[in-house]
Amino acid sequence: MAVHGMMEPTPLAGITYIVPPEGSSLSARDGRATVPCGGFPIPLHDEAAAALPSDTVPSYDAVGDGIYQALRLNPGCAFADRYAALLRDSYPHLVADLASQLLMLERKDVEVPYLDRLITALRIFLLMEPENPRFLAQIGRVYREKGLRLSALNQTTRSLYQAQSYLNRARAFLPGDRELLLLLGDVSWLLGKYDEARECFQSARATGGGEGGAELEERLARLEAGIHPLVPAVDYLEAIGVAFELHQQQEYAESAAILWDVLDDELFRTECPLPEVDFILGRCYEALTMPRYAEECYAEALAKRPEYEEARQALLELGGVV
Repeated sequence: MAVHGMMEPTPLAGITYIVPPEGSSLSARDGRATVPCGGFPIPLHDEAAAALPSDTVPSYDAVGDGIYQALRLNPGCAFADRYAALLRDSYPHLVADLASQLLMLERKDVEVPYLDRLITALRIFLLMEPENPRFLAQIGRVYREKGLRLSALNQTTRSLYQAQSYLNRARAFLPGDRELLLLLGDVSWLLGKYDEARECFQSARATGGGEGGAELEERLARLEAGIHPLVPAVDYLEAIGVAFELHQQQEYAESAAILWDVLDDELFRTECPLPEVDFILGRCYEALTMPRYAEECYAEALAKRPEYEEARQALLELGGVV
């Protein structure tokens, strides 16, 4: 539903918009809260909208459930800042529910769909507290994690650029935060932005203290000497994603050729040790009846991750030494 001089609401599955008259408001929580809801599109669940009598302002619960669902479906939707403000100011129980989901997602190692849910929850909190740099930094961290997940390598470039954007915004508030500088430097390195990575690492070193000093110095020394992978790491990650898809399609020779090219870059192999790459390359060699090469790949995967049980079992089945 359009309002003269106002942007169109964002279409969302299961959501119907209504526009209560200007000045409309709801009295809620036994009169202790007033919810302004007039003059702009209010999202309601389709069922709630269908059951609403004509020219009637929806209930407190219907509005809360609708804006909560709209934000969870798309925290970048039109009017998201207004919906988040309503949620913050008038629906503490829904904010508490969102906070509990956030804590649950942060406490466990989750798959990519759950990382997306975590990003969405953080973005809603950021809408409620747009000046909070910790939310910006956390969103950047999760986008980086998503960008490195082997099950989502087709989204690597977008995820890493999103990570860099949020981390840069956080840095504007926290210019001397060492952990943030290291994270931003790493994302910049992955994207092939080596000058930016060097500047971040130098700034992190200048803060003094902290763990990982030796590794930081090694990375800085390579950057200052102009030593970096032959192509940006993000391109290698995308190539690995293609190779994994080819492996699933039983195109073993093509998959192996791509993975071998990636592993042939010693610096990438050193700075981004990915045992799954060695494992899949081993599977390709095994399918191509090249067991000696497969055995070497499985052993390398185990060297990078000693608890890698799939690689251990594959090596044992080939008669290799574990």
